[in-house]
This record gives sequence, C-alpha cells and structure tokens, in this order.
Amino acid sequence: MPRKPRPVDPTAGPLQSFAHDLRLLREKSGQPPYRALAKRAGYGASTLSEAAGGVRLPTLDVTLAFVGSCGGDVEAWRRRWREVDQALRPSGEEPRASRPTEEATVQDPPVEPDEKSPPDQQDPPGRQGPPATDSTEQTGAPRKTTRRRRLALLVGGAVLIPLVGLALLALTDRVPEDEKAGRCPTAARGTLFSGTTYGNGANVRSGARLDRPLLNTVAPDCAVGFIGFCVGEKVFDSTAGIPDARWFILPHGDGVVASAVIHGNPPSNIHPSECPDSHPAPSEISLKVAVIPEDPLSAALQVHGPHVQIVGFAAYYAEEPDSPSIRRWHQIGFTGEASPLFTVDWHPGQLRLPVEPGERVPVAAVACLGGGSPTHVAHIAVLHAPGPTAPAELTPLPTPLSAQDDENARQVACRYPIIS
Repeated sequence: MPRKPRPVDPTAGPLQSFAHDLRLLREKSGQPPYRALAKRAGYGASTLSEAAGGVRLPTLDVTLAFVGSCGGDVEAWRRRWREVDQALRPSGEEPRASRPTEEATVQDPPVEPDEKSPPDQQDPPGRQGPPATDSTEQTGAPRKTTRRRRLALLVGGAVLIPLVGLALLALTDRVPEDEKAGRCPTAARGTLFSGTTYGNGANVRSGARLDRPLLNTVAPDCAVGFIGFCVGEKVFDSTAGIPDARWFILPHGDGVVASAVIHGNPPSNIHPSECPDSHPAPSEISLKVAVIPEDPLSAALQVHGPHVQIVGFAAYYAEEPDSPSIRRWHQIGFTGEASPLFTVDWHPGQLRLPVEPGERVPVAAVACLGGGSPTHVAHIAVLHAPGPTAPAELTPLPTPLSAQDDENARQVACRYPIIS
C-alpha cells in the first residue's frame, strides 16, 4: 500500500505553496503513480516525489518534466519556478538554473550527537578530543584545592543564576501569555468577524505575502477575531484546493493571516482595506469567447482585467428536462490560473437539458477574492451557443439584469466549487 505523503501547508512559505500546487496538478491529472510519471518524465520516481515534497526546490528541469508529464502549462510553471527561486535565493546569489546540478548543491546534513552519550558528555562547539580533567584530583593532591574550586563555583553560581533568571524573565515577558501556555489567543475587543484555524494552524505574517516574516503561529481549532481583511498574494486552500486572495487582519497591528487556513468569511458589508504588502482590489474585467477547434460545440470563455487574481463563471439555463422553463444561474468554472487568460471551457450541448446551437444563454464572469467572496466587478453578456456551422458568439445584454439577478449571478459564480 503506498505511503501517504507528508502534508504540506501552502501558507508556510513559497516553497511549500509550490509543492502543494504540484500535488494539486498531479491530482487533476488523475493522480498517476510516480512510477508512471517517471516513465513519461525521464526522471526517477523518487526525484519526482521529492519535487512535490516541500523540503527543497527542485531544479527547473525536474519541475518542467513533472508538469509536462501531468499535462500542465509548462511556460506558466517556468515563470512560477523563477519567482519561487528568486524568493528563496539569498541576496546576490546567482539563479539556480545557472548553478551546478541539484546533487552538487546539496549540503551535508548536520552531524547528530551520539545517541549513546548523554548530552552533558558531548564535546562543546570548538573543542576537539575528550573533555579535559583535573590531574591534581586524580593524583590525590590536597583536598584544599578542591574546596577552593567548589567555593569559587558556588560564588560564581550565586551571581550567575540571578542573571540568567532575569534574562529568562525578560524573554518570557515578550511572549504573549496565550503562546506561553499553548492556548488559543484571548478574544480581542473591537473585532468585526471571527474564524477558526484548521489543519496545522495559521501562520501569522507581517504582510500579505508568503515570503513575509513569520510573527507567530496560532494552533488549530482556535477561534480568532479580525478587524478586517486586505487583498494579497493568492494562496490555495489546503482542504478544497481552491485559490483565495484574502488576508485577515489581526487587531493591534499583530499581523495578517491567509484566509486559506481559516474557516469563516467576513460579512458581505465589509470591504477590503490596506495592509502591509496588500494588492489593489480588482477594478475592471473583460469577457470574450474563443472557438475550440477540436470541439466546435463548446466555447472557451476568457477573462482578463487589472488586479484580477481569481475568476468565477456562471451561466443561466434550465437544468431539469422535466422543467425546461425553470432557469437559474449555475457555476460553470472557478479558477485562479491565468495562462495568459482566465479560461473555462464550457460544453452547453452536454447538459442534462442540452442547450441547442444558436440558443441564447446569459453568462457571467466575476472577479472573486476567494470562495464565497464575489466583488462587484463583473462582465455579464449573452452567449449564442455554438453549433456545427456557427461558432460561439457574445453579444451585450438587451436589458440590464435586476439587482437580485445580478446578485445571484455574482454569488453563484464565486461560490465554493463542489469538489467531487
């Protein structure tokens, strides 16, 4: 039975997020065994498994082989690898792509202490050879020397212990009581909403990016209060595998937490605010349709727009053959991958109640901040369903949607996708 892979927290940093997304790519390609991937990629199964391990960044060649064998976008992952390599590389160090092979750059692991020797018998740093011994005691010299030494040690210890105690007290005073006791943080006043941490807990960072300094880690299953949220680097939810660009703001300037590791959403009346390293919110979105040459009965809905990181798609059609007149909005796509456009391929002729060629169907593309978090930035138009002789076409809505229909379209487009 295959061993279950070690969990990777995508919010722990750019390397872990990179490994997490490689795993998602493999899952989307049908979860092929690494031995099968190895035959396609030309690398060993263990090398490909380590690439998605989250311990170290694989070489660019290994990454592209992994992605290509899973049917992923090689050029998009090439850019992603360079971004992660840049984030992980010390200042002034040349890119890994121009360095020697991966095996040549691996450092030897630190030498572990001998398990057979107790810690106080280990050589201290810098000492070589066995510990020094006092020859006078071994030869039976007068015990007066020993008594003087003991007296000196007692006096020195009497001075040193209070100093060490004061130093430890000073350090302890800097650590919040909740963290010292290993408990959940105390609820703060003035918070606007709350959420519950899950998985391995929530990393608190100084800014809304995965490479920002780690300030603290909140344990799992803790209720945490927040004073707002900002838009930052997109993080993939470790349970549902969906993208989320929201970062929740802790009170008193105590940092921000990625929404991807928090159960709970802000109220709909709270709008994004600024935080360190925050991104501008989406301001505009444009929808177009493209032909899929190998499938003329399908349509590729494509979106672009400034500051857009996540897009939800919805279409308005009847679902039940027994009720062809009852139409409603259905989510048909939710993606955070733009290469170079956010795209969903829709097959209207394959529905339970197929949409006939030429039939007009309202479609919506909405800029989302995460699952269950639509914005007011949307493009809603009418799709003329494609047929063998007429390609898909978009035309403007003949009349604007009612406020309720517009709200329904945005909510459905950005809802949490149903994971089958």
